[in-house]
Amino acid sequence: MDPTKLDAIILSHQHIDHANDVNIMIEAMTTGGYSKRGALFAPRSALEDDPIVLTYVRDYLNDIHILEERATHTLGNVEISTPLRHVHPVETYGIIFKTPRYTVSFIVDTRFFPELIEKYKGCDLVVINVVRYNGKGGKKLDVDHLNLEDVKRIIKGISPKQAILTHFGFTMIRSKPWEAAAEVEKETGIKTIAASDGMEFDLANELA
Repeated sequence: MDPTKLDAIILSHQHIDHANDVNIMIEAMTTGGYSKRGALFAPRSALEDDPIVLTYVRDYLNDIHILEERATHTLGNVEISTPLRHVHPVETYGIIFKTPRYTVSFIVDTRFFPELIEKYKGCDLVVINVVRYNGKGGKKLDVDHLNLEDVKRIIKGISPKQAILTHFGFTMIRSKPWEAAAEVEKETGIKTIAASDGMEFDLANELA
């Protein structure tokens, strides 16, 4: 991926495992600020309450859009919407991308709650963060992250054409994500794969 060809960067929330590279990516997208261009989409808290986006790089961008619950933005022919705030320690939003051909949903860090199914229905592809396995031999912790059983429930309820699991914690890694994905596919009937480093997904071919 050539960062100088990006049109925008989207930040779901300011936790360091999601936001660590945001300033580097803004610099790369704008050639160190020499080419003012592009947009940033981020929650207000990432810019104000506990800012992770450095002030000086903000001037490198053409636009900064604030992500809010039930908000919709447009980037070219892509509609970007944030249907609801997730249940997480900081202000966090999943994203729905609507193109003329496909609808892709990203369900990022959150505790499970039923509205997740309702608000992300109608997508062709769902990419979902699953941090904990919580299956055989798993230890259930009271954390604001999804586990594999939550993900099965969400994918079955949303019923997309395909699902991609990502953002694995140690229990998922130890449980072999590709085997967990096969377990989800077997129980939901939805084609499910586990993301891996450097993986590319061709929407036209995979969702045909």
